[in-house]
Amino acid sequence: MRPTNPKGENDGNGIMVMLLLEWYLRCGAGLQWDTVFVMQWDMLVFAPLKQIVHGLRRDEICFSGPRPMAEIEDQWDWTSPAFYPEFRADYLAFLDHLGKDHGYSAAPLACLAIIMVLPRMFFEKFAAIPQPALGFIKYKLPTYAQFFEIPFWNKNHHKVWWDGHEPYSLTVCHALRRSG
Repeated sequence: MRPTNPKGENDGNGIMVMLLLEWYLRCGAGLQWDTVFVMQWDMLVFAPLKQIVHGLRRDEICFSGPRPMAEIEDQWDWTSPAFYPEFRADYLAFLDHLGKDHGYSAAPLACLAIIMVLPRMFFEKFAAIPQPALGFIKYKLPTYAQFFEIPFWNKNHHKVWWDGHEPYSLTVCHALRRSG
């Protein structure tokens, strides 16, 4: 099955992040809040969010399944030259934009984006990016977080998600097992 378009079509989380950015720009910047919890559309939460992200500190960011892009770039539909050339072109345009417009030279990151916990600081910095829609959410957001020097929550319980069959062990599942 062909994955959804990385420019946003049929990508609920990608659209959600752009909507959240729009909300932040229009009114969220003037409200008091610390963190936004974004979850994949087809999941249910059966525990309080404070329990699911227990230990997350203010201004830390959390992504499900974070890892260096180099580990999967040549195997992943969104970045591999072997699968969809238009997705690869989008990825390379994103990297080019980061390098030329922002001086970014670190190794990009990837994540599953099943859950994301985005602090206010992320939105403050992301709102200043000239082309926030460029790139696909699963590499764009963790790479920007790294670029913005936002600390990653280091107590997440994610296992490697690329062994040919992606055996997830998400924080959400872990928290539910602890509370069950």
